[in-house]
Amino acid sequence: MRADEAHAPVVVGYDGSPVSEAALRWAAKEAQARFTPLVVCHSWEWPFPMRPRDPSAMDTVRGLAEHTLSRGADLARRLAPGVMVRPRLEIGSPSAVLLIESAAAAMVVTGTRGLGGFEGLRLGSTALQVVTHAWCPVVLLGGTPSASGRIVVGVDASPGEGGALAFAFEEAALHQVALHAVRAWSWEDEDADPGDEIARRAAAVHFQATVSVWREKFPYVEVTTGFVNGPPTEVLTAAAERAELLVLGHRPRREGTDVPIGLVTQSVLLGAPCPVAVVRALAPSPEANIGGLHPGRFLPRE
Repeated sequence: MRADEAHAPVVVGYDGSPVSEAALRWAAKEAQARFTPLVVCHSWEWPFPMRPRDPSAMDTVRGLAEHTLSRGADLARRLAPGVMVRPRLEIGSPSAVLLIESAAAAMVVTGTRGLGGFEGLRLGSTALQVVTHAWCPVVLLGGTPSASGRIVVGVDASPGEGGALAFAFEEAALHQVALHAVRAWSWEDEDADPGDEIARRAAAVHFQATVSVWREKFPYVEVTTGFVNGPPTEVLTAAAERAELLVLGHRPRREGTDVPIGLVTQSVLLGAPCPVAVVRALAPSPEANIGGLHPGRFLPRE
């Protein structure tokens, strides 16, 4: 087996839009860094309720889809020479196709909105559905990565916070950049008495202890922390101003809820100035092999 086949692939959704091209560029760079295949996905559907009387009309729509996918795959090969690029054309909605691919992917990369979105819509339906239901980390491209050489990860007190931290540390080690872990503290969000300084200090201690566990697993990653008073959305968005990537955790919502993802996550996705990785909370341990990689494979930068 070739080295680029040893790990789960990076999957990217491509529809020819500028945002999807940005997602493709990011995904190609990531696949190259991980030595993994890159799966370029495009989906198509007959856009009308009734099937056409003339079969050639269906062939025309499929031909346009094949052309779009071919352009995306060619661009990926130019961006990441040496990476195995696998074009994938499927019939169905973009979100359904990407969700199926997510079951065996290291990550799914997509734009915040594609060609089908309304003008001014920051977060499209495809992006929202993929973030909500994907089985692997999802990276959304809407903002522009900074050249600051820093990844930011948001940390909270949820049981599944380890997933976001593991992914963030892995990315920082892989790309040899610094990592900044931030924890927002708001009396209202924490359901605590504004005068309860004990609760605040306990949260700060828990935050530092949680980060320390992962710092020990990735000793070559430069780590800074920030325990900041303020609403989580404002704190995280401000921290991401000079970031290459913002990493957030996502706890699957119970069936029947009206809100598919947490309000903080949704608000940050709408206003983040950089790409955002949303990591499903599967409660991994520090020994988990996140994304097909292990912290032991990384060496300190020279």
